[in-house]
Amino acid sequence: MVKYSLSRYAGRCPPLEDARTRIRAAAERAVAQRATHRLPDVGAGGAPVTLEVRFGSEQHARMVALMSSVERQGLDEVRYEAPNAVECSDRIEGNMTAPSATSTAPAG
Repeated sequence: MVKYSLSRYAGRCPPLEDARTRIRAAAERAVAQRATHRLPDVGAGGAPVTLEVRFGSEQHARMVALMSSVERQGLDEVRYEAPNAVECSDRIEGNMTAPSATSTAPAG
């Protein structure tokens, strides 16, 4: 870890050299693991995907639940299914940017 959360808006970082050492070590482990890791088939013919998302506020979940194929699961959770991972990624990109774009203070 190269940054420790103190609050939603503040963090504490270790000394620069420690952070660099940790990042370098993690990158070396990732590259070594990549040689043996097989990626799943996520192409157009991939398996169906179900995605459940918990938002930080009920308002965001409510807004996303208004979109097609999205189902409200709880106070701050939504769920939807897609025929494959590519389509799921496309949907989540659109659905996740909608609440953040509309959650600013009203003009006035």
